[in-house]
Amino acid sequence: MVRENDIWISQHFRLLEFEDHRTREVKIDPRIVVFLEYLRTVLGRPIFVTSGYRTPETNREIGGAWDSRHMLGRAVDFTVDVKDLAKVGEMCRKIGFTGVEVDLDRNYIHAEIGKEFFVIKGDRK
Repeated sequence: MVRENDIWISQHFRLLEFEDHRTREVKIDPRIVVFLEYLRTVLGRPIFVTSGYRTPETNREIGGAWDSRHMLGRAVDFTVDVKDLAKVGEMCRKIGFTGVEVDLDRNYIHAEIGKEFFVIKGDRK
């Protein structure tokens, strides 16, 4: 049985990767997919989306920020297997994400369209 959101929306990403993990609802700003596709091509490595769209209920449930761009479909959390995750975060800013948080300890990047910021958390090893 094929899931409702199990459709390819770009060369390397399926819509279900961006859906709310609890409700399977999905909203995604198309620019996010374009930026991730470009990043994946440049890096030559798979990008694993860990969180895309979140309903307000899901966002509250997981302790997300009250004004999270995830609730608008304008944010994505992802991981990629590289030596320098901070450098990937810098690339995210250059390709069009306005807000980027790199968590070196938890090995993921939060990237969004909206608020402007660049933060690197954790220890560079």
